[in-house]
Amino acid sequence: MSSRSIVISIVIPCYNERGAIEETISAVDELSLADAHEIIVVDDGSTDGSDALLVERAESDPHFKLLRHDTDTVDKPLLIGF
Repeated sequence: MSSRSIVISIVIPCYNERGAIEETISAVDELSLADAHEIIVVDDGSTDGSDALLVERAESDPHFKLLRHDTDTVDKPLLIGF
């Protein structure tokens, strides 16, 4: 992230969501939040290829941040995101 001010952080947990994660991120992008936001996706050990999509997005989108960890519990991705 650059030195811009982040007003809102949107945390999205992800586990094997290859079919839905791009649509979810696109829906957030359509909110027209300009530069005042960041999208944080916490990958919970996906094995369906969604992790590769997320890495590609993280490399190309300055508003996007990817956090990864091994599968644990349902609430842990959200806790890591905050």
